Amino acid sequence: MNRYKIIAINETRVLIIEDNPENLSLFKTYITSSQFATHIETATTLRQAREAIANNKFDLIVADAGLPDGSSLELLSTEDELGTQPILVVTGNPEINEENVFRMGGQMLLYKPIFNKGLFIDACKATVSKFKPIKLLLAQKKLLERQKITLDCYKDITELFEKKGLDLQETIEAILKIIYEKWCEHPDSFAISISINGAHCQTDNYIQTDKKVEYPMVINGKDIVGTIKVYSNDITDTDGNVFLAKEFDQFLKDISNRVAYLYEKRESHNIQMKDKALFQAIFESSDNPKLILAEDGKIVRANRSAIDFTGHEDEIMGKKFIDLNWSTVESQQELIDQAIQFALNNKAVRLDYFCISPKFEYTHFSMAVIPVRFGFKRAVILEATNNTEYKTLLHKIKQFEGMVLGSNDAYVAMKPTGKLTIINPAWETITGYPMGKINPLGDNKIKTGINGKFSIVKPIQMDLFTEKKEPKNRQKTEDDSSSININNLLKRESAIEFWQKVNQFFRSNPTGLKSVELGEYELIAKDGTSRFVKISIMPQTEDNRLIGYFLKIHDNTELKKNEFSLIEANSELNKLASKDPLTDLFNRRIALERIEGELKRADRFNRNMGLIMMDLDHFKNVNDTYGHDVGDFVLKKVSMIIQRCCGRAEDMAARWGGEEFLIMLPEIEKKDLASRAEIIRKEIENYKFIINGKEIPISASFGCVSLKESKIDPRAESAMDQLIKKADDALYKSKETGRNKVTMAEER
Repeated sequence: MNRYKIIAINETRVLIIEDNPENLSLFKTYITSSQFATHIETATTLRQAREAIANNKFDLIVADAGLPDGSSLELLSTEDELGTQPILVVTGNPEINEENVFRMGGQMLLYKPIFNKGLFIDACKATVSKFKPIKLLLAQKKLLERQKITLDCYKDITELFEKKGLDLQETIEAILKIIYEKWCEHPDSFAISISINGAHCQTDNYIQTDKKVEYPMVINGKDIVGTIKVYSNDITDTDGNVFLAKEFDQFLKDISNRVAYLYEKRESHNIQMKDKALFQAIFESSDNPKLILAEDGKIVRANRSAIDFTGHEDEIMGKKFIDLNWSTVESQQELIDQAIQFALNNKAVRLDYFCISPKFEYTHFSMAVIPVRFGFKRAVILEATNNTEYKTLLHKIKQFEGMVLGSNDAYVAMKPTGKLTIINPAWETITGYPMGKINPLGDNKIKTGINGKFSIVKPIQMDLFTEKKEPKNRQKTEDDSSSININNLLKRESAIEFWQKVNQFFRSNPTGLKSVELGEYELIAKDGTSRFVKISIMPQTEDNRLIGYFLKIHDNTELKKNEFSLIEANSELNKLASKDPLTDLFNRRIALERIEGELKRADRFNRNMGLIMMDLDHFKNVNDTYGHDVGDFVLKKVSMIIQRCCGRAEDMAARWGGEEFLIMLPEIEKKDLASRAEIIRKEIENYKFIINGKEIPISASFGCVSLKESKIDPRAESAMDQLIKKADDALYKSKETGRNKVTMAEER
């Protein structure tokens, strides 16, 4: 029986005093969705609450104990201020108990967090009801006991996940013990299991049955990482489903959410620690000089390569990068300052940087400037890649600049890995890839003059040291930082042949050859078309070591196209010379050549062969009745049937003349020869030749001859004529005896 006071909705006024926006929104949602009240006012400070109480009469006040400018318990201590308005106190402070609240005049106390809407609304109703004090106290006591148990469980489970050295299996075993000991009033009535990401534990009385309740542990709003399952054969409802007390059911929902949150938090922390360790390992082990600069430009970390390059092991930390004097050119210093500002605004950049150091008389760096977080502050990483050898090489090539730049052949430098660096504009003409896109770093460029030349700051995408990781399946775009490799440029077969030739010429004797023409290869241009190129190669060596190659790429595409056209034309001529133009079967000349060749093979290898001669029955009537166009249509369809039934590559079908056909079948026995002819006969007989909606019946007669059974000597000059005549005689016999049949030639 519901003993709560029934309050008309339009008379119920509620004041919510809460400074936490999330809790305030939650309480309003609970009250509105349950239709407990329609008029709700809110206050976020004690001053606002006092003003609201002074100006209005409320049926219920829900008050957070802790407020920015005081405690709502002060309202309880001033009877004139609060009057008789009932107040429900909510708090997350375990030191405030029900005795404090009741003694000061409050009606009810709830502990946060409050995830149970039903519990909250019941407390609101109990606060405004006319219960006698003893019954109200008992109701409050029961609610508070449950809340305290839940808070204790939260605290204990949180400590488990924060405890170091405790693995996942040990953690969920401890969670199960907490749930079972603190909440299960009748432990023998339930069996509980917990599973998280492969780890599993269960109570001693665990027996898996169909009668269960599952509480999934969800992270990211969708991913289930585990479940809490409760099994019971004793406590069920009328439908046979497991029946759990409302409080216990809500408790398990809250606990599953809490465990999922703590698990995700711990895993995220572990991943961050691994990423941090990986970052440190990459940073320290790099052969490239690397520095981390704080927002003020001061160096907070340097790897060994940077210290060795700079020569200031004791003085480098805390200095500004500009004070290291890697470059004495003022415009270079301005350029690096500009790049650092870009990086601090979360834009990674790359620039050319010329240095003079105590150990290197002249050094050219490709400098990457990358945004990172150092602690909780913005910072940047400077990574310098030494490009001195490459720049020196380009300088040497300068003496041939006129010849190379004006050439129709593309010149490229290639590393032993296949990575290409483009030297002249002919590359774009041949491949379609712009020279500027060989290492596409974006279109936003800032040019600064240095000694009459230009250096370029180019935005790039580099996420190796940033906290955000790119998805593995991310599609590359034209603006991605990448370079063209010979392996990606050549067609697969060509690439394999290319490297085989390179290894053949240069692996054993890299310095013994000056220039070699490797051969012709198929290259895939940017638009997807094939280009045929002739590649010559020259090794690049240093101290008798192979460090790369120079390639000259000559475009042979037009010549190759002409060759292909000539081959196609010859192929078409051969086809016209060997095929019947109407049926696409071999013509009589080719048939005779093939029969002659097969007779020689039959003699050499002592094997059999067979001929089938076939003729369409009453075909003249078809032409006379329906016209030659229909006759041609029938001949084409019959030819298709013959080709389909001659499935072996060595079988040959030819149009012998008019409506007559010849089929040669190597290596076939007599019984198989007759069977093959019978298959073709049935296919023709059953095929529906439909002309203008009318079916035309077509049949054929067959004559077959087997070389061995005919006793014809394949070496005899007249062997082919004898074999064809025997097949033709057998065909004539089929026509004389009724047509539409297969007749084998008579044996001698």
